[in-house]
Amino acid sequence: MLDEQPLIIDVRQPDEFAHGHIPGAINVPLTDIVELTLEDEAILVCQTGRQSFAAKLILDDKGFRTKRMVNGMLQWEGPLE
Repeated sequence: MLDEQPLIIDVRQPDEFAHGHIPGAINVPLTDIVELTLEDEAILVCQTGRQSFAAKLILDDKGFRTKRMVNGMLQWEGPLE
C-alpha cells in the first residue's frame, strides 16, 4: 500500500498549468526538463501526451524512472487545482 502520492510533473507551460492541473502536481515546463534531477519515480503529464513523451525520453536517458499519462490531461477525470 502506498502511503504517499507519487510525484506528478506537469510539463506544460505555466499559463496552461495555472488554468488547471492535477492536485499536488508540480510544474516543470518541457523547456526546463533537462535540468531536473529526480530521487524517486515520477509521473509526467501534459495536455495531450506529446510533451510528456518527449520529457520521458529526456529523463529516461538521464537514468531516471518515469511513467506518463499517454493521453495527458485529456484523459484526466479527477479534480483540478
